[in-house]
Amino acid sequence: MKSAKPPNLPDKSLKPNFFYGHRKPSRNRPVVYGGLFSNRSNRQSLSQDSPQPQSNSVVGRTTFDLRKWDPETHLPSERAPPSSPPSTVISAASERLSPIARFVLDAFRKNRNHWGPSVVSELNKLRRVTPSIVAEVLKTGNDAAVAAKFFHWAGKQKGYKHDFSSYNAFAYCLNRTGNFRAADQLPELMDSQGRPPSEKQFEILIRMHSDNKRGLRVYFTFMRR
Repeated sequence: MKSAKPPNLPDKSLKPNFFYGHRKPSRNRPVVYGGLFSNRSNRQSLSQDSPQPQSNSVVGRTTFDLRKWDPETHLPSERAPPSSPPSTVISAASERLSPIARFVLDAFRKNRNHWGPSVVSELNKLRRVTPSIVAEVLKTGNDAAVAAKFFHWAGKQKGYKHDFSSYNAFAYCLNRTGNFRAADQLPELMDSQGRPPSEKQFEILIRMHSDNKRGLRVYFTFMRR
């Protein structure tokens, strides 16, 4: 009697598997979402062959590398603001100045911050100069030689007298440019020009020396009061 032939068993590679829920992926156990009958080998091959659709937000985006980043350049997605011509660019400090103070500073720039007859001829075009104008110019200037020449030129103008604001601005300008020894002589200059210094002028000198850690000058300025 012949024995019955066993039925053909399906290939193990085609055996459907059932996975429930999410589990930690590994090399032999890929991620398969629960509630899905699938063949693991077929699903893995399909996922490798079929291209993955890209979202609209990823298309056209370049990879950002921090090591190659230059802060002066912009990303492709960013648009640089339109640059204005250099002739029309005015600094914020110059915008706060009065028109007469800007005229004086422009006269200095035209002559490359060198005091001379050309600068004096430009300044003589002004009808009058006030102490507030002198203080504005001295607060902005960074050249002690030109600032001193302008300060003494303004003091020689008809009907002009320096006040405390112009003296204080001159002291700050000298200290800012490193000429603090000349700034210490301002009280004597004020006294010689008929404007005795007040406690405020000595306080300004003491504050300037203390900010720059000049202890001996703080002491001598305090003793001069």
